[in-house]
Amino acid sequence: MNKYFKPGKTILQKVIYDTFIQIRDAQLFMVASSLAYTTLLSLIPLLAVSFAIFQAFGGMNKIYAMIEPSFFPILPKELAMK
Repeated sequence: MNKYFKPGKTILQKVIYDTFIQIRDAQLFMVASSLAYTTLLSLIPLLAVSFAIFQAFGGMNKIYAMIEPSFFPILPKELAMK
């Protein structure tokens, strides 16, 4: 019998209790936050390379032509002329 389990508990209570003990001992939240942080940091170089390739094949000119008519009218005139 495990030291955490008392004889009067049901199997479901034992499983839930043991799950929380395992999560705490393994520092699951620390591992999950580390994985999320690393994933977000790895997306930045991927986006930079993707935009560089996109620009090399002339894709930015097409996107700029689509965005310009809808975006520039809402900008102040000082920023729109630059």
